[in-house]
Amino acid sequence: MKSFLLGWNPKNWEWSDLPDAVYKVETGESYESHWTCRSKNVKIGDRFFLMRLGNDPKGIIGSGQVQSEPYDKLHYDNEKAAEGVIAPRVDIHFDCLSTYPIISENELKNNFKGFNWFPQQSGVSIPDDISNKLQDLLDKRTEGKVNLNEKDEFGKILEGKPKKITITSYDRSQKARQECIKHYGLTCVVCGFNFQKTYGDIGKGFIYVHHLRGVADIASETEIDPIEALRPVCANCHAMLHKERPAYSIDDIKKFMDK
Repeated sequence: MKSFLLGWNPKNWEWSDLPDAVYKVETGESYESHWTCRSKNVKIGDRFFLMRLGNDPKGIIGSGQVQSEPYDKLHYDNEKAAEGVIAPRVDIHFDCLSTYPIISENELKNNFKGFNWFPQQSGVSIPDDISNKLQDLLDKRTEGKVNLNEKDEFGKILEGKPKKITITSYDRSQKARQECIKHYGLTCVVCGFNFQKTYGDIGKGFIYVHHLRGVADIASETEIDPIEALRPVCANCHAMLHKERPAYSIDDIKKFMDK
């Protein structure tokens, strides 16, 4: 298994669903995409690390597994695509993602000297010794080691192109959810929003339940106390709680709102 450095420059391409993508990865859901990759040596199962380029802040914001061999697709830039420009892509699956760098530009330069973290092309091979140290640092920063040896494998089709992907998902107890709601009610504990009061009958009984410690960070079957471990929150506050990894605390979000 090799590792490759992919790049994202917000000045060149607006990642409109990035906050939603971060939320999905943080909560154990599956998030896949396709990415420009100039290397022809990329194989299914290889690791990738995603570098945020352009304006500050720059650094590593994500990692995951490659899910396809390289293939040609119209360029991500709409104007170039209209001209018929083709760019090589690979399908990828994220197991770690953040809005802002998890490992900063300065840390990369100081801790991994001799490697060019800002190449002109996306898809540069990363030496094994650097890749292993980089993964260890990501594991520490995200408070949970990424499992590279998941057992559950299944075929999946995206945009008509079959591929094999491996992911880990996390079960959520409906009983625990019910106990949380029974104790705290259906009003967001962060901002006080209530779906039924705002939307009427269609909002009756609707609320998100937030794990004070992310299920993906536990990474094993664990007995929890719903009163201590869970809180009801609205969709907006839930998204903001998971805006970073590890997630913000409820008090953090309340302080942001007070400002």
